[in-house]
Amino acid sequence: MRDVVVVGGIADGRRAEVFAGIGITATQHPEGSFVAADETGRTAAHLNADLVAEDTDRAVARLTNAENLR
Repeated sequence: MRDVVVVGGIADGRRAEVFAGIGITATQHPEGSFVAADETGRTAAHLNADLVAEDTDRAVARLTNAENLR
């Protein structure tokens, strides 16, 4: 059984920089830049997606409640 598995990817700074528009900065490396992950493997992009999903769920709930009050 393994405790840790590391999977390498191709360092391509052009891909990591696309997140700059939503406030996620790329970490610089001699071979390119990348979006850093936390100890669970989640990147800031994952966390941002979770926040967007929560905001969407809340908005839908508000609209659903407003429709039910009519």
